[in-house]
Amino acid sequence: MYIHGGRDLREGAIDNMWRLDLDSVIRATEDNGFPVQWEQVQFRGPKSPGRISHHRCGVSGDKVILIGGLKGDTSNTDTWIFDLKTNQWDIAKVSVSIFSLTAGALIGRYSSGNR
Repeated sequence: MYIHGGRDLREGAIDNMWRLDLDSVIRATEDNGFPVQWEQVQFRGPKSPGRISHHRCGVSGDKVILIGGLKGDTSNTDTWIFDLKTNQWDIAKVSVSIFSLTAGALIGRYSSGNR
């Protein structure tokens, strides 16, 4: 499971991503001593969505797709793709209106590339 960004009452919007291995959660239900820990994902490359909150993410294969949300008080109109193999973000070119879709409906309907 991956969680990106959000909003902290003191800091405002956040630009980070965390990962939780769900297999370890299942194993912990069988063995109370088995450790379950969140791991912070380190981004590579110059691009990222930045500080963002109130957005939606979905995972498809080795990609995390981020749509919508707020950058401060401004709506985020970009769609971002995070490659889990390279740990790099890229802006996606979307052929359908992102505002009419949920993250689940958007999965598979993008092509990555720069604008």
